[in-house]
Amino acid sequence: MKSELSQLLQRNDVWRANQWQAELKSYPSGFARLDQELAGGGWPQTGVCQLICAEPGQGELQLLLPLIKRLSQDNQWLVWLSPPAIPYPPALAAAGVDLAQQLWLQPEDHKQALWALEQSVSSGACRMALAWLDHLSLSQARRLQLVAEKGNCLLFLFVAQAHECDSHPVQLKLELARQLQGTQVRIIKRRGGWPSAPFVLDLGDSELGIVAEKSSGEVIRGPW
Repeated sequence: MKSELSQLLQRNDVWRANQWQAELKSYPSGFARLDQELAGGGWPQTGVCQLICAEPGQGELQLLLPLIKRLSQDNQWLVWLSPPAIPYPPALAAAGVDLAQQLWLQPEDHKQALWALEQSVSSGACRMALAWLDHLSLSQARRLQLVAEKGNCLLFLFVAQAHECDSHPVQLKLELARQLQGTQVRIIKRRGGWPSAPFVLDLGDSELGIVAEKSSGEVIRGPW
């Protein structure tokens, strides 16, 4: 019986449930503990990921910094849309980010923001986008997921409350909370897996923190 089952599993027309993770294309996050929890062993290369932060400063940019650095050094464009503060260029450059590959967009209203974001992620020229939106409907989230996959772009959406995106059809959803020991991460949604128990990541030295300036001139020091 075992030999017959083994022969059956070797057939090309038989799909095994654990095969899909190995076939997923991913980027290493730069944090081994997080990669263990993510399908494919890292961030997905396309689609939408939502990061839930009650307020800016939960370590969200430090979490993404290794990927931002990697893609910028590979001559890939990265779009920043409506961030709560302007990322401080010297801090990014000191962390190894190529500033020439960064695009900062500040649309005047929500409609323009959605249009600019969709154009960016569907262009084929942008490999990664970070967007802070006041709100997002179910249909808008679904559309962004589709255009991001079509445009071969990874889009990170930052939201303040988990209930605001409960039904959004995105492939990955994480909740972040700053603690004394580091940043607590809870995976709320992931393809092919259950939500995770909370775990804490050490996001590195404070020198990797991002310094940002609001348009008012007020300085907000990271880590983000």
